[in-house]
Amino acid sequence: TGLAPAQLGAPAALPFGGTDIGDSRQLSLSLSNSGDVPVAVSAVAVSGSAAARFTVAAGTCSSASAFTVQPNGSCQLRVTYTPGNTH
Repeated sequence: TGLAPAQLGAPAALPFGGTDIGDSRQLSLSLSNSGDVPVAVSAVAVSGSAAARFTVAAGTCSSASAFTVQPNGSCQLRVTYTPGNTH
């Protein structure tokens, strides 16, 4: 039997909803590897015009920047959104 290719799954978006100016909201981003080999993540980035309003922390992943998700394993990053003067 062969090994299943690594497949890292994560949602395309997080539902931050309405977060009031002056507040912040933290959600977990779950990353799961349904393959049979480890997946090495070399970087995590937020992009787009509002990227500066988001921060990413390690959660249960070993780091917020570079880490490995083991076969049939998962970990979570913590993503915090802090709105600016406009949403």
